[in-house]
Amino acid sequence: SVWVYSSVLKTWAKSGRRDAPEKAQSVLDRMNDLYISGRNPSVRPNNISYNIVIDSFAKAGKPKEAEALLRELSESYEARLVEKGPNLISYTSVITAYGRIKNKYWIQANKAEAVLREMQKLGDPSLRPEIIAWTALIDVYAKACIFGGEKSHVPPMECLERCMDLLDEMIKENVEPNIVTYNTVIKAMAFSKHEFDREKYRDRVVALMKGRGVEPQKYTISVLSKIMTSEQQRK
Repeated sequence: SVWVYSSVLKTWAKSGRRDAPEKAQSVLDRMNDLYISGRNPSVRPNNISYNIVIDSFAKAGKPKEAEALLRELSESYEARLVEKGPNLISYTSVITAYGRIKNKYWIQANKAEAVLREMQKLGDPSLRPEIIAWTALIDVYAKACIFGGEKSHVPPMECLERCMDLLDEMIKENVEPNIVTYNTVIKAMAFSKHEFDREKYRDRVVALMKGRGVEPQKYTISVLSKIMTSEQQRK
């Protein structure tokens, strides 16, 4: 049955092997083949089956493959080969996958944002980006701030401004940032290798946190102190 095959998918996905995503996809392909050919209608894949494999590729840092499966799931749903199409987990896994690529950070961030914008354009209330998706996207841009370096060919402030813009946008979309979201932005400004007025951005984030009643964690205070020390030394 589909549940037996799903158990096999989970086993491969959690195996820790380097080829785990590919092995899981081969099982998914087998399920599709058996169902479409009519040899075993009981193994019809569902979006849970797809999400297991999408997540496996995402954790392996293979966003291209993860997004390809997202498209396949969407097409299968339109063709009525699966009962339900992609859900929040499907899209958020792909966004997260782009944050695991350790090169061309700005390009990865743009691709991750395209996935979130697609969620918005679909107009499906069940696919409305929630806090995990927004925070995952901000994290990809934060990594561009921290690791992008001069070879990224991106203006030094653009990555951080993008993080701030997304923070403001999610609030306008009635998605309340949590301490993880704020810490992600603070981390970006603290550990970026670029020179800029960190105090200005720190003050903006701190004011936003206070205004929305978000209490800082020890980590938050520690990183904010690092920013203050860094700015004092710079001056």
